[in-house]
Amino acid sequence: MRKLLLTICLLLAFPAWSQTIAIRAGNLIDPANGTVSKDQVILVKDGKINAVGQGVEIPKDAEIVDLTNSWIMPGLMDAHTHLTTGVKSWEVWDLAYVYQNSADRALRGLKNAQTLLNAGITTVRDVGNDGAYISVSLRKAIDQGLFPGPTILTSGEDNRTFRRARIRCFL
Repeated sequence: MRKLLLTICLLLAFPAWSQTIAIRAGNLIDPANGTVSKDQVILVKDGKINAVGQGVEIPKDAEIVDLTNSWIMPGLMDAHTHLTTGVKSWEVWDLAYVYQNSADRALRGLKNAQTLLNAGITTVRDVGNDGAYISVSLRKAIDQGLFPGPTILTSGEDNRTFRRARIRCFL
């Protein structure tokens, strides 16, 4: 099951592939309707799902992924992450920012993002605490196809004005 989720996540994570992929799905879970559809075709064009159904025509130039003996479900979302944080204990959380530079946190964020993707989580909402808006840079790198990773919804640079205003209030 883990390989199946990884395969689908990686197929959808590379927008730079600019090709058509047809996934033959044996069992497709639809949580919105509470149903399981048998023998479906998922057509992916340029990294986006274009069509799903039993009668979907597969283009001749499409790469075919045979998952007829597998179960497929939509990706999951984690709505509260701190991708760039990697402390084992909250007692040392503040010290992590003293001893780790931005590159350390960026690399940890990339590893954490890829770990989540491999677990079937295709979208995360990162709620910040990464110092120099590292999660925004991580999101941009994944969006550009430089690395596989989930869709990242960040709270980064849009908060700059609020943070400045808050700091002024304490001065």
